[in-house]
Amino acid sequence: MFRCRGCHDLAYESTRQNATERANRRIMTLQRKLAAPAGSDLFHVPSRPAGMHVAMYARLVSELLTEDRRRDALFGAALEALLSGSELLLSERGG
Repeated sequence: MFRCRGCHDLAYESTRQNATERANRRIMTLQRKLAAPAGSDLFHVPSRPAGMHVAMYARLVSELLTEDRRRDALFGAALEALLSGSELLLSERGG
């Protein structure tokens, strides 16, 4: 039977993503707006697409770089938490 999301208690995929996954999605969106080739990395900022105003290009590149730094910080924090947790586990085991 077809019902609305509320009736089936369904959630959007984005509500189940953590902060790092949301940052990745935002980066992919910005790369798509900048017409970057699929799978391109951030070390190569794409050239300005034809017809895009310089100010818009500068804003999108700035957002892209900001989001990349944010994702790196989130990843670093997650890695630090993981490593500190493993250190606790090792100390509890006496290793």
